[in-house]
Amino acid sequence: MFEDDLKWPYLKTYFKQLSESDITEEKSNFTFKCMLCMPKIKLISTFISSDSNLKTHIKLKLSEVGKTVKNLSQTEFNKANLELIINTVSPFSLIEHPAFIKYCHLTLNKVPMSRSLMKKVHCSMIRFIN
Repeated sequence: MFEDDLKWPYLKTYFKQLSESDITEEKSNFTFKCMLCMPKIKLISTFISSDSNLKTHIKLKLSEVGKTVKNLSQTEFNKANLELIINTVSPFSLIEHPAFIKYCHLTLNKVPMSRSLMKKVHCSMIRFIN
């Protein structure tokens, strides 16, 4: 579907309309992809006559974004990188590695849960070794 054909054109900043379901007695929904959740794919289905699901998602997402983002000074960033390298006995090249850069972009200053993260690291290491 073209952007000009969006059911609610004022929402095109936040959503991309993916498909239009057949309008029958059983199905009368639109499916949208949230652009704020990128690179994660978040699909939202909404009834053909109501955009409340979309508006609710935007409100939740915007409030979440406001809470998680913290502007770091260059000094704080450098200090955090040094602590990471020193405390994990990692090479200095770690912070230049594409995987680390991707991780920084994806996390948006979120702190992973330590127990679940450690379990995943352990499983990944076992797969890597084998």
